[in-house]
Amino acid sequence: MRLKQTLLIFISLSSIVYSQTADFLIVENPSILIIYNKYQQSISNQIQKQLVSFTPFQIIEEDELLSDQISHASRVIFDNNIYFLLKNEEGNYIPDKNEYFRIFKNCELIGDTIKVLRDNWVSIFPKPEYLTRKSQHIYLDENRYCVRLFKYRNLFYLKVAGDSTVYGWTKLPRNGWELMYESDITLVTIPENLISRLKIRIDSANQDYENFFSYFNKKYDKENVIPYWNLEISDYEIQGTLNDPSLVNNLKNSNRYLIQDIDNIFLGSNFVFIFSDSSFSIKPASKRK
Repeated sequence: MRLKQTLLIFISLSSIVYSQTADFLIVENPSILIIYNKYQQSISNQIQKQLVSFTPFQIIEEDELLSDQISHASRVIFDNNIYFLLKNEEGNYIPDKNEYFRIFKNCELIGDTIKVLRDNWVSIFPKPEYLTRKSQHIYLDENRYCVRLFKYRNLFYLKVAGDSTVYGWTKLPRNGWELMYESDITLVTIPENLISRLKIRIDSANQDYENFFSYFNKKYDKENVIPYWNLEISDYEIQGTLNDPSLVNNLKNSNRYLIQDIDNIFLGSNFVFIFSDSSFSIKPASKRK
């Protein structure tokens, strides 16, 4: 079985990456889920239609309490946006049906674009255990473009370009594909208005840390280090580092909101936001690490 040929060419522009590895939840039928957006409101029908079979959700928090202080959910990323997948009292996703839900741990994040070089050479399949079941394989046409989302053990998870989005696992045989580079894409400088908004948000976070930690240091006669985000800004890249990485565990909740706010600042722009524990970077999407 082969996918219909398409001339669509696309490049992966992931705006949020939290570390070099991540856990992914893959759902065969995501339309059965109850999903909230980052404002903890029901998602639109337009977003719902984007959730095709075997949609991968990058897990940020596997279980957390929502703002109503009652509901539990997983905080995830899909298509560069944050969502919440609601759970029931038993910790299962709602509705609790006999559907395919599987979490893949410690996947290697990739996010690059490849091109298929030969017909009937590269195939995808819906589940890792179908690697040897050729009847479950979909063979890709020559010149098909795909995004390698992540790697799990010896398999890659692909997002395939076409009339509609298709996801699947692949072994990626030798000589059947090539990596597409973006060296011909002109880098753009980071707009001053975005830099200004980022500075304001970081200054606000640093001031909150100063006030909070200074108050408790004085109250309890402590000398705890006060967290502080440092920014290094160039034309094409912004680097943010926490003054003391050991403070990360104390800032888990505040960093969650900081990440959301920075993401909102650069939402819709052609810039990648990479966050990993005690550091982050912002760069044009065409600039490789």
